[in-house]
Amino acid sequence: MPILEETPEKVQELKQLMHETNDKGIVLKALALLEVMKGASVRDAAKLVCMSFKTIYNAINRYNAEGITGLEDRPRSGRPRKFASVGEKHRLDLYERSEEYERSEE
Repeated sequence: MPILEETPEKVQELKQLMHETNDKGIVLKALALLEVMKGASVRDAAKLVCMSFKTIYNAINRYNAEGITGLEDRPRSGRPRKFASVGEKHRLDLYERSEEYERSEE
């Protein structure tokens, strides 16, 4: 049994979420999940969106258990970061390109 089964409903749900949310983390996780559904490994999908293997693996498990609400970040303790890292800027570029990815799939 695959780690994440592809169904038309799940694909549509993730694509719709990517269009409706402004949270780039959720968009990138949804993009990674779509890649895993297409047959990519979790490691390759994580590299594509510049996130760790563990982050994507956890997102898959939470998506399987909770649906799209499982893709939201959990509350963190401590003081929020002030500066965006180089990785954050690269993720923002990926986020902007994800819209192109969606248009090419339609």
